[in-house]
Amino acid sequence: MNRLAALVALVLLTGCPLLFPNAYPTPEQGPEGLGTDRPHAIVIGVSGHPLSVSQNPNTENLMHRGTLGTMVEVLSEGNTRLVYAWDHADAFYSMDSQGNFLTPFDSADFVSFGFLHLVSDMQFIRDEWVDGVEEPTRVIVVGHSHGVVWAHIAAMLVPDLPIELMIDIDGTVESWDGFGPTGLSVDGFDQVILDYSYTVNAGWPFEVWMARDAWEIPGQSELADIEDVVPANVITNLEIRTEGLLLNDPDPNVRIDGTSDGIEVFLSGEGHDESANPSSDAMTWVLNYLVYQQSR
Repeated sequence: MNRLAALVALVLLTGCPLLFPNAYPTPEQGPEGLGTDRPHAIVIGVSGHPLSVSQNPNTENLMHRGTLGTMVEVLSEGNTRLVYAWDHADAFYSMDSQGNFLTPFDSADFVSFGFLHLVSDMQFIRDEWVDGVEEPTRVIVVGHSHGVVWAHIAAMLVPDLPIELMIDIDGTVESWDGFGPTGLSVDGFDQVILDYSYTVNAGWPFEVWMARDAWEIPGQSELADIEDVVPANVITNLEIRTEGLLLNDPDPNVRIDGTSDGIEVFLSGEGHDESANPSSDAMTWVLNYLVYQQSR
Protein backbone atom coordinates (compact mmCIF):
# COMPACT_ATOMS: atom_id res chain seq x y z
CA MET A 1 0.00 0.00 0.00
CA ASN A 2 1.45 3.38 -0.97
CA ARG A 3 1.54 6.37 1.39
CA LEU A 4 -1.49 8.05 -0.14
CA ALA A 5 -3.61 4.90 0.02
CA ALA A 6 -2.53 4.34 3.61
CA LEU A 7 -3.56 7.85 4.56
CA VAL A 8 -6.96 7.55 2.90
CA ALA A 9 -7.52 4.20 4.62
CA LEU A 10 -6.61 5.72 7.98
CA VAL A 11 -9.14 8.51 7.49
CA LEU A 12 -11.87 6.10 6.44
CA LEU A 13 -11.22 3.79 9.38
CA THR A 14 -10.95 6.43 12.07
CA GLY A 15 -13.28 9.08 10.73
CA CYS A 16 -10.65 11.69 11.52
CA PRO A 17 -10.99 14.94 9.57
CA LEU A 18 -8.19 15.70 7.15
CA LEU A 19 -5.90 18.38 8.47
CA PHE A 20 -4.38 18.83 5.03
CA PRO A 21 -3.27 16.37 2.34
CA ASN A 22 -0.29 14.41 3.62
CA ALA A 23 0.77 13.15 0.20
CA TYR A 24 4.34 13.40 -0.96
CA PRO A 25 5.78 15.51 -3.79
CA THR A 26 5.77 14.14 -7.29
CA PRO A 27 9.12 13.35 -8.93
CA GLU A 28 8.75 16.29 -11.33
CA GLN A 29 8.75 18.76 -8.41
CA GLY A 30 12.41 19.55 -9.07
CA PRO A 31 13.47 21.77 -12.01
CA GLU A 32 14.85 18.80 -13.98
CA GLY A 33 12.60 15.97 -12.85
CA LEU A 34 14.57 15.37 -9.68
CA GLY A 35 14.03 12.10 -7.88
CA THR A 36 14.19 11.55 -4.17
CA ASP A 37 17.90 10.96 -3.51
CA ARG A 38 18.66 12.63 -0.21
CA PRO A 39 20.49 15.92 -0.87
CA HIS A 40 23.01 17.77 1.28
CA ALA A 41 20.60 20.73 1.32
CA ILE A 42 17.31 21.81 -0.13
CA VAL A 43 16.16 25.34 -0.89
CA ILE A 44 12.39 25.60 -0.57
CA GLY A 45 11.18 28.63 -2.47
CA VAL A 46 7.80 30.27 -2.01
CA SER A 47 7.21 32.95 -4.63
CA GLY A 48 5.03 36.02 -4.41
CA HIS A 49 3.19 38.00 -7.04
CA PRO A 50 5.35 39.68 -9.65
CA LEU A 51 4.02 43.23 -9.92
CA SER A 52 4.29 43.31 -13.71
CA VAL A 53 0.88 42.70 -15.30
CA SER A 54 2.64 40.90 -18.16
CA GLN A 55 3.55 38.05 -15.82
CA ASN A 56 1.30 35.26 -14.62
CA PRO A 57 0.92 35.94 -10.89
CA ASN A 58 0.75 32.25 -10.06
CA THR A 59 4.17 31.24 -11.33
CA GLU A 60 7.14 29.99 -9.39
CA ASN A 61 9.07 33.13 -10.25
CA LEU A 62 11.86 32.75 -7.67
CA MET A 63 12.96 29.76 -9.74
CA HIS A 64 12.31 31.34 -13.11
CA ARG A 65 14.23 34.55 -12.40
CA GLY A 66 17.23 32.58 -11.12
CA THR A 67 17.08 33.55 -7.46
CA LEU A 68 17.00 29.99 -6.16
CA GLY A 69 19.71 28.96 -8.62
CA THR A 70 22.20 31.43 -7.17
CA MET A 71 21.62 29.98 -3.72
CA VAL A 72 22.09 26.43 -5.00
CA GLU A 73 25.43 27.44 -6.54
CA VAL A 74 26.72 28.59 -3.16
CA LEU A 75 25.35 25.65 -1.19
CA SER A 76 26.64 23.04 -3.66
CA GLU A 77 30.22 24.28 -3.19
CA GLY A 78 31.24 24.03 -6.82
CA ASN A 79 28.86 21.16 -7.60
CA THR A 80 30.55 18.93 -5.03
CA ARG A 81 27.36 18.57 -2.99
CA LEU A 82 23.85 17.60 -4.09
CA VAL A 83 21.46 20.51 -3.54
CA TYR A 84 17.83 20.70 -4.66
CA ALA A 85 15.63 23.74 -5.18
CA TRP A 86 11.85 23.36 -5.12
CA ASP A 87 9.73 26.44 -5.75
CA HIS A 88 6.06 27.08 -5.01
CA ALA A 89 3.66 29.63 -6.44
CA ASP A 90 1.60 32.27 -4.67
CA ALA A 91 -1.42 30.00 -4.62
CA PHE A 92 -3.32 27.68 -2.31
CA TYR A 93 -3.83 24.96 -4.91
CA SER A 94 -1.41 23.49 -7.42
CA MET A 95 -2.28 23.70 -11.12
CA ASP A 96 -1.96 21.70 -14.32
CA SER A 97 -1.47 23.07 -17.83
CA GLN A 98 -5.25 23.46 -18.23
CA GLY A 99 -5.47 25.73 -15.17
CA ASN A 100 -7.27 23.15 -13.02
CA PHE A 101 -6.92 23.55 -9.25
CA LEU A 102 -5.24 20.48 -7.75
CA THR A 103 -4.12 19.04 -4.42
CA PRO A 104 -1.28 16.58 -3.72
CA PHE A 105 -3.93 13.84 -3.78
CA ASP A 106 -4.54 14.38 -7.50
CA SER A 107 -2.74 12.46 -10.21
CA ALA A 108 -1.85 15.04 -12.82
CA ASP A 109 0.92 16.75 -14.71
CA PHE A 110 1.55 19.63 -12.33
CA VAL A 111 2.91 22.84 -13.82
CA SER A 112 2.89 24.83 -10.58
CA PHE A 113 2.83 23.88 -6.93
CA GLY A 114 0.78 25.73 -4.34
CA PHE A 115 0.51 25.87 -0.56
CA LEU A 116 -0.90 22.36 -0.07
CA HIS A 117 2.08 20.95 -1.93
CA LEU A 118 4.40 23.15 0.13
CA VAL A 119 3.11 21.52 3.32
CA SER A 120 3.38 18.01 1.90
CA ASP A 121 6.89 18.77 0.62
CA MET A 122 7.94 19.80 4.12
CA GLN A 123 6.41 16.61 5.52
CA PHE A 124 8.28 14.51 2.98
CA ILE A 125 11.60 16.21 3.78
CA ARG A 126 11.02 15.70 7.50
CA ASP A 127 10.12 12.01 7.14
CA GLU A 128 12.62 10.96 4.47
CA TRP A 129 15.61 13.27 4.77
CA VAL A 130 15.70 14.53 8.37
CA ASP A 131 14.11 12.24 10.97
CA GLY A 132 16.48 9.53 12.12
CA VAL A 133 19.14 10.48 9.55
CA GLU A 134 22.75 10.66 10.73
CA GLU A 135 23.53 13.63 8.47
CA PRO A 136 20.13 15.21 7.85
CA THR A 137 19.43 17.44 4.89
CA ARG A 138 19.91 21.14 5.58
CA VAL A 139 16.61 22.96 5.07
CA ILE A 140 16.59 26.54 3.79
CA VAL A 141 13.30 28.32 3.09
CA VAL A 142 13.11 31.55 1.08
CA GLY A 143 9.88 33.47 0.55
CA HIS A 144 9.07 36.70 -1.22
CA SER A 145 6.04 38.95 -0.67
CA HIS A 146 2.98 36.69 -0.20
CA GLY A 147 5.39 33.77 -0.26
CA VAL A 148 6.54 34.78 3.22
CA VAL A 149 2.95 34.44 4.47
CA TRP A 150 2.65 30.95 2.97
CA ALA A 151 6.11 29.92 4.22
CA HIS A 152 5.42 30.96 7.81
CA ILE A 153 2.06 29.18 7.87
CA ALA A 154 3.54 25.99 6.40
CA ALA A 155 6.50 25.98 8.82
CA MET A 156 4.10 26.31 11.75
CA LEU A 157 2.06 23.38 10.42
CA VAL A 158 5.17 21.18 10.31
CA PRO A 159 6.75 22.26 13.62
CA ASP A 160 9.00 19.20 13.89
CA LEU A 161 10.92 20.04 10.71
CA PRO A 162 14.09 21.92 11.75
CA ILE A 163 14.62 24.87 9.38
CA GLU A 164 18.22 25.99 9.47
CA LEU A 165 17.55 29.25 7.66
CA MET A 166 14.40 31.11 6.69
CA ILE A 167 14.82 34.10 4.36
CA ASP A 168 11.93 36.59 4.27
CA ILE A 169 12.12 38.99 1.31
CA ASP A 170 9.77 41.91 1.97
CA GLY A 171 6.91 39.76 3.23
CA THR A 172 3.45 41.27 3.16
CA VAL A 173 -0.13 40.19 3.79
CA GLU A 174 -1.50 43.10 1.74
CA SER A 175 -3.87 41.75 -0.95
CA TRP A 176 -3.26 38.17 0.28
CA ASP A 177 -6.63 38.27 1.97
CA GLY A 178 -9.60 40.41 0.98
CA PHE A 179 -7.87 43.70 1.71
CA GLY A 180 -5.18 45.63 -0.13
CA PRO A 181 -3.86 49.02 -1.20
CA THR A 182 -5.91 51.04 -3.66
CA GLY A 183 -5.10 50.03 -7.22
CA LEU A 184 -4.09 46.45 -6.43
CA SER A 185 -6.40 43.49 -6.87
CA VAL A 186 -6.89 41.17 -3.90
CA ASP A 187 -6.47 37.39 -3.87
CA GLY A 188 -8.91 36.53 -1.10
CA PHE A 189 -6.90 33.50 0.03
CA ASP A 190 -8.59 33.68 3.43
CA GLN A 191 -11.90 32.75 1.80
CA VAL A 192 -10.24 30.13 -0.42
CA ILE A 193 -8.85 28.39 2.67
CA LEU A 194 -12.17 28.61 4.49
CA ASP A 195 -14.02 27.10 1.51
CA TYR A 196 -11.49 24.26 1.32
CA SER A 197 -11.69 23.68 5.06
CA TYR A 198 -15.46 23.36 4.99
CA THR A 199 -15.31 21.02 1.98
CA VAL A 200 -12.84 18.51 3.51
CA ASN A 201 -13.72 19.15 7.17
CA ALA A 202 -10.14 20.23 7.85
CA GLY A 203 -9.01 20.55 11.45
CA TRP A 204 -6.23 23.12 11.43
CA PRO A 205 -4.23 23.64 14.66
CA PHE A 206 -4.75 27.38 14.30
CA GLU A 207 -6.78 29.69 12.08
CA VAL A 208 -4.51 29.59 9.05
CA TRP A 209 -6.86 31.85 7.07
CA MET A 210 -6.24 34.62 9.62
CA ALA A 211 -2.88 35.99 8.50
CA ARG A 212 -3.50 39.66 9.27
CA ASP A 213 -3.52 41.02 12.85
CA ALA A 214 -3.79 37.49 14.22
CA TRP A 215 -0.90 36.83 16.61
CA GLU A 216 -0.62 38.09 20.16
CA ILE A 217 3.05 38.71 20.95
CA PRO A 218 4.36 39.40 24.48
CA GLY A 219 5.40 43.02 24.86
CA GLN A 220 3.49 44.24 21.79
CA SER A 221 0.29 46.23 22.10
CA GLU A 222 -0.93 45.35 18.59
CA LEU A 223 -1.58 41.96 17.03
CA ALA A 224 1.07 40.85 14.54
CA ASP A 225 0.68 39.59 10.97
CA ILE A 226 1.88 36.04 10.47
CA GLU A 227 4.62 37.09 8.04
CA ASP A 228 6.19 39.03 10.92
CA VAL A 229 6.14 36.07 13.34
CA VAL A 230 9.12 33.73 13.02
CA PRO A 231 8.12 30.06 13.48
CA ALA A 232 9.67 28.31 16.48
CA ASN A 233 11.35 25.64 14.33
CA VAL A 234 13.39 28.27 12.45
CA ILE A 235 16.95 28.54 13.76
CA THR A 236 18.02 31.69 11.90
CA ASN A 237 15.80 34.23 10.14
CA LEU A 238 17.11 36.72 7.57
CA GLU A 239 14.57 39.49 7.11
CA ILE A 240 14.67 41.92 4.19
CA ARG A 241 12.50 45.02 4.25
CA THR A 242 12.30 47.48 1.35
CA GLU A 243 10.99 50.94 0.56
CA GLY A 244 8.59 49.75 -2.15
CA LEU A 245 5.93 52.32 -3.03
CA LEU A 246 2.90 50.06 -3.40
CA LEU A 247 4.03 47.14 -1.26
CA ASN A 248 6.63 46.73 1.46
CA ASP A 249 7.15 45.14 4.85
CA PRO A 250 6.96 47.95 7.43
CA ASP A 251 7.16 45.83 10.57
CA PRO A 252 10.16 44.01 12.02
CA ASN A 253 10.02 40.26 12.55
CA VAL A 254 9.70 38.86 16.04
CA ARG A 255 9.70 35.47 17.73
CA ILE A 256 6.50 34.08 19.19
CA ASP A 257 7.91 34.74 22.67
CA GLY A 258 8.49 38.40 21.82
CA THR A 259 12.27 38.16 21.40
CA SER A 260 14.37 38.83 18.30
CA ASP A 261 16.78 35.95 18.89
CA GLY A 262 18.35 34.64 15.68
CA ILE A 263 16.81 37.37 13.50
CA GLU A 264 19.07 39.44 11.24
CA VAL A 265 17.73 42.37 9.21
CA PHE A 266 18.69 44.05 5.94
CA LEU A 267 16.98 47.33 5.05
CA SER A 268 17.03 47.68 1.27
CA GLY A 269 16.48 50.82 -0.77
CA GLU A 270 15.24 48.66 -3.63
CA GLY A 271 11.66 48.14 -4.73
CA HIS A 272 9.43 45.34 -3.51
CA ASP A 273 9.75 43.16 -6.62
CA GLU A 274 13.34 44.14 -7.44
CA SER A 275 14.60 42.94 -4.06
CA ALA A 276 13.96 39.31 -5.03
CA ASN A 277 16.11 39.43 -8.16
CA PRO A 278 19.27 37.29 -7.95
CA SER A 279 21.58 40.30 -8.43
CA SER A 280 19.77 42.67 -6.05
CA ASP A 281 21.48 44.23 -3.05
CA ALA A 282 19.15 42.21 -0.83
CA MET A 283 20.07 38.88 -2.41
CA THR A 284 23.75 39.82 -2.45
CA TRP A 285 23.46 40.20 1.33
CA VAL A 286 21.84 36.75 1.54
CA LEU A 287 24.47 35.12 -0.68
CA ASN A 288 27.29 36.70 1.33
CA TYR A 289 25.71 35.27 4.47
CA LEU A 290 25.60 31.80 2.88
CA VAL A 291 29.22 32.07 1.73
CA TYR A 292 30.30 33.08 5.22
CA GLN A 293 28.40 30.19 6.79
CA GLN A 294 29.91 27.76 4.28
CA SER A 295 33.42 28.90 5.18
CA ARG A 296 33.00 28.37 8.92
